[in-house]
Amino acid sequence: MKLVDFTVTEKSDRPVYPTSIIGSTPDGRFFCEGGPMWAYFAVPLNPTFDAKTEELRLQTPAPLYNALDELCRMNKISGIKLRRIQRGGYRQFHILSINLDAMFHTPYADELSDMLNTYYEDVRTIRRVVLLGVQLNASVTSHGLWGAVESIASTFQSGRAPASDFDDDFTRVKTTMARHGLGRVTKADMALARSWWNLGRPSDTYYMAEPSRYHLFRTADAASQCQNLYEAKVPSSQWPDSPDHYCVTMASVREFDIPHGTDALSAEASWLSALIDNDALCISIRGALEPGIITAREIDRNTTGYTSDVNEAAANGRNATPEQQDKLNQLAYMRDVYRGAGAPTTATDVSVTVAFNGDGSDLDKMSIPLIDVSKMESRQVGAMAETWLCPVTRVNPARHDLPLETIAYSGICSLSHVGDHPKGSALTGFTERDRQPAWTNPAAAMTLADSPPLVGVFGMSGSGKTMFGVWHLIQFSALSHKTIFINPKEESDFEPLFTYYGGVTIDLGDIASSDGILDPLRFEVDPLDGIDMAISTLKFLNPWDRSDQNVEVALYAAIRAGVQAGATSTLGALHKARELGVPGATRELIDPIETIVHAVPMASALIGTESSKNRLAFDNDLTLIQLGSAKLNLPKGGKLSETMTLSERIAVSVVRMLVRGSTIAVRGDAGVVGLDEAWIFFDTAGDELESLGRLARSMDVAIWLLTQRVTDVQRANLSDFISTSYILGMNAEEEAKAACRLARIEPTPSRIQRMMAPAKIKGQGGATAFNWASQRALVDEETRKTIRGAICLYMDVSDRAVYVEVPLPDEFLHLASTNKIDRQRSGRVAPARKSAH
Repeated sequence: MKLVDFTVTEKSDRPVYPTSIIGSTPDGRFFCEGGPMWAYFAVPLNPTFDAKTEELRLQTPAPLYNALDELCRMNKISGIKLRRIQRGGYRQFHILSINLDAMFHTPYADELSDMLNTYYEDVRTIRRVVLLGVQLNASVTSHGLWGAVESIASTFQSGRAPASDFDDDFTRVKTTMARHGLGRVTKADMALARSWWNLGRPSDTYYMAEPSRYHLFRTADAASQCQNLYEAKVPSSQWPDSPDHYCVTMASVREFDIPHGTDALSAEASWLSALIDNDALCISIRGALEPGIITAREIDRNTTGYTSDVNEAAANGRNATPEQQDKLNQLAYMRDVYRGAGAPTTATDVSVTVAFNGDGSDLDKMSIPLIDVSKMESRQVGAMAETWLCPVTRVNPARHDLPLETIAYSGICSLSHVGDHPKGSALTGFTERDRQPAWTNPAAAMTLADSPPLVGVFGMSGSGKTMFGVWHLIQFSALSHKTIFINPKEESDFEPLFTYYGGVTIDLGDIASSDGILDPLRFEVDPLDGIDMAISTLKFLNPWDRSDQNVEVALYAAIRAGVQAGATSTLGALHKARELGVPGATRELIDPIETIVHAVPMASALIGTESSKNRLAFDNDLTLIQLGSAKLNLPKGGKLSETMTLSERIAVSVVRMLVRGSTIAVRGDAGVVGLDEAWIFFDTAGDELESLGRLARSMDVAIWLLTQRVTDVQRANLSDFISTSYILGMNAEEEAKAACRLARIEPTPSRIQRMMAPAKIKGQGGATAFNWASQRALVDEETRKTIRGAICLYMDVSDRAVYVEVPLPDEFLHLASTNKIDRQRSGRVAPARKSAH
């Protein structure tokens, strides 16, 4: 085994680099050794295994399949339609799939990036790039006679045709790629493809090749040390670990045993995903595109040969062997597939070369259904060259003729990703399958989907939904969004957490005791704009204890007249209307309202007088409003408004008006308002939520609604108002199904089972073990260490639904937890509370 330094030169005046590219053009084409020119395009990647529906799962491979199919049909076939005659004119293709570990780092520098890079510096992600390379066809006559002469002269001088000879074909190919969604490769992805073995850094690394593995070194010292060990006959398995030395093992897919007609959505069809799951770093697929009509002729020829053998055996008194009969059945099936003028394209002369991470010691134990993978013994260097862009050598001896579906539906286009663009977004977590960062932008619903900016967070008590929501709100505030969290739950104190992240805490009791601070007439600059909401609030409170259409008419006339006369509060407007003698502004209308204002706690906050000018406003970018010393008599779950007591109706109205007032207070700042116990808005008619959605959109404010009572939302048919959903663990099957329907996700048995699965299960001997199939966070009860974060099913504004792990930072958890041990570890002391004004 010889140490090779790519930077040294031997007899050539050109350095020996690990590439077959000898030149490129500004538009992304590459000249290769031997003269061919290639163009590479980025293959779009989308969720497959956790696609929202089977239809979407089938759509993911379609761009690659359609692009390859059209590339084949672009080549005109003339003359005798036989493979041995036509194959020289087939379009050559190269698919390169790169799958490398990377450590998390925010892609943009903003107010949040330093915090996230610190919290998640040890989190592993996956960088996946898939490129489709197309060998271009030259045409020396496309530029006229003199152009042809110049082209031939250039070829003699430089050994390769000029780029202009490939212009026409490149234009056709590029147009075809664009039509099917394949675009230009980014600079970063191209750098990775050109030297994936060195993570996109300079490709001229040191290497040593053994017959069954390939050693790579990032430094000369590491290479020299291993060379000395090798010469000292120390087995490579005993070499010391070094961050500057790593191994890959080159292998080949020797056999495909995937039956014709295999379901494209089956696990058996996803053979390439299985390679990735077994730590394949790079997969190179080389081949040519054969028109279906020629494949049909080959099938006919093979069928004739096998039939002749069977007939000959029968004439000699022998029956067909099972293998012969099976082959005839396969040929008959394939002939049906390739019958007619629309016969599908075939990928012929296909080789699949795989670079596995490590020394290959586990490769012999690897078992992937329906394919056979084996090391490329004594071909490691040549096999590595097959993973370069524009490969010119083919040392892989295993060649296959495959339907395009076998490649396109192999999982090569699969990448589980979800969420919004990372710029200006909060980090939700990492997709469970492919470890892709999942981001949430509070403005995505309005800017991307033109949807109500309402976000639903659904999960049972103890599922972590509240901490999930709070973590996002804290991130939004760090991104300069004015953010408010309303926490009306008893015995729930997030003040230390909010204080640590620069927020302030307001006691709900201080707000509720402030005259008119939640009066709708004071929410708007012009009180006339708050009349409808003031009337709605009074009708819901119903101090008259009756339902009368005339009440609404009288309220409208009286409040409008009072506001026009200068009143800025509901009760003040009514008093002013009575002074003016407005019809309907009677004692029977006004006295019951005045009675509850003076008799029932918190009512004065909703129905203000002219004695004060309190208006809800917030100075801090991050504000917590929690119950504190107040008593909020919220009704039990599922209780209808007609059966609520007056005290319960006032409590509900206080929370509703607090959300509305907060929404208006943070308008113009792309603000965010979060509400726990959000079922308060989910009345049976859906009017409250619809109205809130209109308000949020008009104010450019995102509203996060956290609740465990999802059936209330689903029964009210409110799915159209929720643009983004996060579903965490659930206790009840009815709630789990309701959450799926609300998120417009099919409530399949597997999804429901996972939502309801417990965090621990009993193992052998009665011992408990973590249940990795559960969506709940897996926590060691003794050490309080999170083994795995909670799993949420994230449905984004682009209609993707993907499982995401939410690894909340330890520092955040210690401050947010109600667990006594966590509180002691945080060592935080709550400061004095702030007041609203």
